[in-house]
Order: sequence, then structure tokens, then C-alpha cells
Amino acid sequence: MVAHLYQYEFPHRKGLILQYNDGWGEIAPLPHFSQETFEEAKAEILSLLPSLSSAKPTLASVQFGLSSAKTPFSLQPLKVPFCAFQNPEEGCETLKIKVGHLKLDEAILLANQYKETHLLRIDCNQKWSLDQALHFASHFSPTDFDYLEEPLSNFSDLIVFSRLTGFPVAVDESSNQELLSQIPTLKAVIAKPTILGSVPTFPVPTILSSTYESSLGHLLIARLASSHTAPLGLGTFRLFSDDILQPPLRASQGFLYWEPSGSPVNINKLCLIASAP
Repeated sequence: MVAHLYQYEFPHRKGLILQYNDGWGEIAPLPHFSQETFEEAKAEILSLLPSLSSAKPTLASVQFGLSSAKTPFSLQPLKVPFCAFQNPEEGCETLKIKVGHLKLDEAILLANQYKETHLLRIDCNQKWSLDQALHFASHFSPTDFDYLEEPLSNFSDLIVFSRLTGFPVAVDESSNQELLSQIPTLKAVIAKPTILGSVPTFPVPTILSSTYESSLGHLLIARLASSHTAPLGLGTFRLFSDDILQPPLRASQGFLYWEPSGSPVNINKLCLIASAP
């Protein structure tokens, strides 16, 4: 076994890169969303580093990072469809827009702007009451959207909304799997591997999504997606200008591409903090 643990810190994001034999993984808990902190994840992987072959981490981000690193890194070119995020992109038929921070009339105006040109995923971040969600729905038809993501925080209200409107809805990975079958129009589950640690089997299609990882993390999630539903929610891969993947991920005509040309990670942009022989 040969293992190296590196740390990176871009503006507003911190994480760890694990190199294990021929594999790479990323451990990057998302503040305020992950159950664990960066320091807790760092302490756990450091404690496990001498025995990775038999290690059983308890923290989700460490589980995802280690499981990725235990898989030999693929140098095959990547081409997967992805979903544009917040703003349209040439060639992207699917557009995800967050509206939870908007006033209801602003959300209606924005959705109307794009409903004829894109398959819309409206992310409400559980911000609406049942009355607000019904008011929004009254301005549209169910076929105007791919789905409404997390429109309501109350699960009972979500069931009522689904039954009354027939609008397709999506929920995130924190939802109780035993209750999902109660939503008549459930279209998808949004799963973030960094938050979950792995990707369970759901009764509906799974949309894999990123949590502001580096481009390496985005690439690892895209590789996972071969058995899941695309377009993927990986529109955040451009947020870090000083990234570590080489060559960088690129987007064109609705697809995410990676075309390897050598070592996938620029370790000169990382800080080595631990090794295990």
C-alpha cells in the first residue's frame, strides 16, 4: 500500500486529496451541510491512513473519498451531459435555477423566462409554504418543468402539493426512503456523494450532484454516474479558477468533457500532510 494525503485551500473552500495506490479521492465536507467538519474528517482519515485496505470510516465525506481512492483511477476520456446552473449555456437543454431566495413573483417571472427554451429544474430549497407552492403552480402546467426540487419543508404538505397539482417533484438524499413512495409525482432523488458517503438505490432515478468540490471531485462524481440519470448537477465545476485537475474539465454544447494527457492531478498545487508506506 502507498498512500499520500494532501490538503488544498482555494478561496472559500478547503479539502483533502487522497492518493491510494492507483486511485484518487477527495474529502471535502461542505460547511453547514455536511454532518462533519473539515477538522473531524481530517482527523478520521489521518487515523485510518496506516490501514486503508481494511478501514471503515464513519464520516460521509471520508467514506466517499476513500471509496473513490480504492478504485483505480480511470484515464478514459469522459463525455457526459450536464445541467446548466443558474444561467443558460449553449447546447444545454436542461437548466437548474435556484429560486428560494426570490420573492414569489420574481420566481414566477424567472421560470416564465426560460420555460419555452429549457427543461427547467426549479430548486426551492424548502422555502415555500403550501399556499405559496400552489400559487406558483397556478401559473404553470406540470409539463413546463423537469421537476420542482424541494419546494416544501413539510413532508405532508409535499404529498398534498403533489396530489393536487400533478407537478413532478424531486427530493434530496436526506429524505426518508420509506416515505418516498407516498409522493405520487416523485420524479427523482438528488444525491450528493460527499454528503451521503455513497449512493443508495432509490425507487426513482437518481441525479448525482456536486457540493462545490474541486474539479477532481466533479470528475469522480461524473464517473459514478454511468448507472444513474443524467444530465448531472455538476454546474459548479467552474467556481475555482486555480484548480488541481489536469487538464481542466471543459464544457461544450451541453456536455462535460475530460481528455486525460498524463498525471490527472497537479500535486504542485497541493500540500502533502501525511504518507503511509
